[in-house]
Amino acid sequence: MDGSELIREEVIELIAPEEIIRPEVNFLLLPFFALSWKEVKNLTKIEYRTIVKRRGAEANISWTVLPSIEYGIPTPFDKEVKGVVDAIISRTKKPISNPLELPYIAEMARMMGLKPNKNGKYDGHTYIKIKEALKRMTLTGVESKGTFYAKWKKIWIDDTFHFYERVFFRGEEMPDGAVAEKNYLWLSSLYLDNINNNYVKPIDYTYVQSLKDYIAKRLYEFLGVKFYGLRNKREQFFRIGYLNLCQLLPITPQKSFSLMKKNLNPAHDELIQTGFLSKVEYEETKDRKGFNVLYFPGERAIKEMKGNWGIEIVEFEERQPIEIEAPRGIIKEESINQQPQTQPDYEEELSPIAQELINRGITKAVAIDFAESFPDDYLSEKIALHDYKKETGELTTNAAGWLREAIVHDYKPGEQQIQKQARLKEKQAQQEELRTLEEKALEIQEARLTEALAQFPDSEQWVRERVMEHVNVRETTIKAFGGEQFTDAEISAMYLRYQAQVPKTDEKKRGWLISHDSKYVLSSIISELRTESPIYSIKKTRPSNQENSSF
Repeated sequence: MDGSELIREEVIELIAPEEIIRPEVNFLLLPFFALSWKEVKNLTKIEYRTIVKRRGAEANISWTVLPSIEYGIPTPFDKEVKGVVDAIISRTKKPISNPLELPYIAEMARMMGLKPNKNGKYDGHTYIKIKEALKRMTLTGVESKGTFYAKWKKIWIDDTFHFYERVFFRGEEMPDGAVAEKNYLWLSSLYLDNINNNYVKPIDYTYVQSLKDYIAKRLYEFLGVKFYGLRNKREQFFRIGYLNLCQLLPITPQKSFSLMKKNLNPAHDELIQTGFLSKVEYEETKDRKGFNVLYFPGERAIKEMKGNWGIEIVEFEERQPIEIEAPRGIIKEESINQQPQTQPDYEEELSPIAQELINRGITKAVAIDFAESFPDDYLSEKIALHDYKKETGELTTNAAGWLREAIVHDYKPGEQQIQKQARLKEKQAQQEELRTLEEKALEIQEARLTEALAQFPDSEQWVRERVMEHVNVRETTIKAFGGEQFTDAEISAMYLRYQAQVPKTDEKKRGWLISHDSKYVLSSIISELRTESPIYSIKKTRPSNQENSSF
């Protein structure tokens, strides 16, 4: 029985449309994952700091995510894996205890929306990525100074901990010496106690999976908690300082209002189009040194706000954001009030890889995001896969949509394409070798011609040499086959003919040398290089006596 059959028999039921899951609230409010692959490479840690007012006094609080040295910062892909874990937790009857039994890796991949191959199975790369995601989250530490709320104690925690304590995969040896028959995950006591004490917030898991923009996914989770707190308030919008928002997502703050909007607009547009937000507005702060972002709930958010979930969410009241790095703060370049309505946003120059994506039907905003989020060689691989499938007729409709999915879900080429790419690579290597040979041959040709031009005889000598060549050839012929010598009249005629043919310019001299001696011909020099003859070298500056015999 293979893994897919086991999944059909034993694993939890398939995700239903509009399935509601209940993640722990601290994990929804506070940052833990990088939201782009570019940030994965750049971030050494994720840090959030602010000043809050508690019990009538201001307090400095902080939240620091400390990644594993081996596995690095939690990635956007890891966030998708965590969504599966949250779905499993939400389906498990409380009180939940350790270890949490996870589905088979193939089932987790299916729950994430990853596409199997034509045989309905997932390749080894998918298994490795999901396992590495669980290991990375398990090894990632968190240091909380007044930011993690423990509901069962009703206090803010100062502690250093992990959300996931340990993970074992099927077939691995467990601490008690037994071999794991399934995949098991241990949750930390802080995290587990909050879940069992119902410090959770219902979210629409199917809706989260439908969102394409990672910032939009994160905003949905974060704003869902914030909007829930608006139910009994007069103001039906949520206001947050831009710097604070950047820390909480997390994203890199931009240096101007236009760049700020450009960075956030794709996520805002998707949330508005799908009904979670009705609109987004911006305003300058009272000190006119930065901006606030105002989020207005849409129909989907209002429906969630009105739901009778029977939960209590405790939040800290943010008074002042602290800039983690001064250069990352806002540098205000223009005021909202000074911007005409028709003024276009700043247009940055497209990278070559982004232009390649646009050329294949990807929208400009998404192409720029992909170019900033993924390495160029990764995107080039997906573009080559897209082009191959179009060339072979496998992609006939929505090729751009397929390319987008290939990038997000890391589609891999099939065996035929791998072979074709190998042949193409070999051909490119041969072409590159030929180009290198041609460049070396040109250098040798130029060196030889330069030296030959410096030794080129004057007009009178050149004519005598040409006449003597004919006379010598005639004498050799007479000795071998008989015949008569040239007459004086014939020699005089030859002199006159060659005097009219004397090459006088450097260009004509070079042409004459190439047409009369193969050592100056490019193809002959390439042949010499291919046979690796030591006689001919780029460094060679003086021809041999034999080479000078024509003069």
